[in-house]
Amino acid sequence: MKPILSTLSILWIPLVIATVSCKTKQVEVKEWPSFGWMIKNGATTLPEGYKFTAYNMHHFMGAVDNFFYRHMVGINSDPSNPGFQNIILKPNFIKTMDFAKASYNSIHREIKAEWNKLNTNTYKYKIVIPANCKAQVILPKQKQVVKSGEHVFNVSL
Repeated sequence: MKPILSTLSILWIPLVIATVSCKTKQVEVKEWPSFGWMIKNGATTLPEGYKFTAYNMHHFMGAVDNFFYRHMVGINSDPSNPGFQNIILKPNFIKTMDFAKASYNSIHREIKAEWNKLNTNTYKYKIVIPANCKAQVILPKQKQVVKSGEHVFNVSL
């Protein structure tokens, strides 16, 4: 699949990444031209072109890092109660990846989430919820609310 992100304006990228088809295929592509190719070749800012000769002043991960936090590991604030006291954790397990790990420093302390592939259809999802917070954990075959602390889920797809 040819990456479509490479031909978009930086302003359109967040909208495209938010679509279901782009969540797994477009961001993980490592061939030229793609974000994966840029990262593999040392880009830390978004270049004007693929030869890295033009001035690099664009915020590189502005759209992509949001994808990693919100969609891959699933760390989201509850829109009905902003501020991360109520957290929504809804990860996407990507079959071509072995793990994903992220943390977010909220006003209530650090929120951690990570998943590791155990085999083709089984994952371990580990989360850490700060004190005095709770999280709604939404997984493919289960949904539950947990209180602060460390929690581990075995997930079968």
